[in-house]
Amino acid sequence: MRPSSPTIIVPPKIALLAHECAQEESHLIAKLRVLNDIAQAAASLHDLRKLFALALEELDRHIPGHVGAIWLREDGGQSDTLAGAEMNSLTLAGASQRAPQFGLTPEMTVAVKGSIFLPCAQEGTATYVDAAGLAAAACPLARTLDGAGASASFAVPLRAGQRLLGVLQCVCTRPGGFNNEQIQLFNLVADLLGPAIGQALWQQRLLGTCHELRVAQAQLIQSEKIRALGEMASGMAHDFNNALCGMLGFLELALLDQDLAPACRTYLESSKTCALDAAQTVRRVQDFARRQTSAAEQQPLQLDDLVRQTFQLTRPKWESLTQLDKPITAEVNTRSECLVRGNPSELREALTNLIFNAVDAMPHGGALTIRTWADAGAACLAVQDTGVGIPAAAKRRLFEPFFTTKGERGT
Repeated sequence: MRPSSPTIIVPPKIALLAHECAQEESHLIAKLRVLNDIAQAAASLHDLRKLFALALEELDRHIPGHVGAIWLREDGGQSDTLAGAEMNSLTLAGASQRAPQFGLTPEMTVAVKGSIFLPCAQEGTATYVDAAGLAAAACPLARTLDGAGASASFAVPLRAGQRLLGVLQCVCTRPGGFNNEQIQLFNLVADLLGPAIGQALWQQRLLGTCHELRVAQAQLIQSEKIRALGEMASGMAHDFNNALCGMLGFLELALLDQDLAPACRTYLESSKTCALDAAQTVRRVQDFARRQTSAAEQQPLQLDDLVRQTFQLTRPKWESLTQLDKPITAEVNTRSECLVRGNPSELREALTNLIFNAVDAMPHGGALTIRTWADAGAACLAVQDTGVGIPAAAKRRLFEPFFTTKGERGT
């Protein structure tokens, strides 16, 4: 017959000690889990909002009955302010979900001078204020917290090296305030968050600097391109101007004939207008090469008359497509009755380009509408078509000189 197992009797004092050790081990594991989660987030997240949200969520999950808030300096921690340097205000950059119940609203600002954050923000020391201290403080934030039922406020500085970036605040909502273990955990969390915030801010500044460099490089390339185009355009304008002089001379001679048929004279007058506009274009190309403006050539003109004239000059462009199964229909509605100041040839060219682009955007036919109207003393002009539209990539380059998507068909 097997002997029975001996009975082990644990004295009550030893059992209580084992229970306390198990509880202490459980608390230690929970604390390490919080710190590990925040450390991982600090290493992987460079978005401050996401980092703050995760850190505060972990604190809320492991420490019940408290509200967390992260305050940053008024400059967002961008400058290299050392601990002990003067700080004017703090801005709420992140807070627990229950924070609005205690008067902590997003982006709110608190003046450091005279506040419960003064020792923390300017001297870099942690600050604990109990219920009596909140009730007696003259700080508006302290009065708000006291009125909402807070039993204590603990603030610990957020540092990155010697730089003081802000404050981690924890508001206790349970009677009795925080215990030593919780305060120790807040200090450890602040030690992790400070360098993570500094790293995120440094990366933001680095990305901003890289973006500025890219913009400056693009501007430099564009400037060099414009300079090269100006040199090329200057030579082309000179040769083209010589050709236009001959064309205009022959048109003037033809118009001197008194026996011209009315229709023929109309065509020749339109041709002369187009040639004169082309001459103005040549002058603008020369101005472009010399970086000059043609403001002195502006004059009063009737917008409606200019629109109707340009419409007639561009009629051959869209009337040539009337043989299609779905031709282009054009409509002009001029009701502005406005006298505007501008360069007639430049305005005609701008409107001509809009009309030609509209026609090119409707290879299978469509409707072209040109309207003018007056609105609160302003003259308005609109060109509308039912074409395919402009791709997003091309919209970003609309005002780039000589940019085109038409290939050899034009610019």
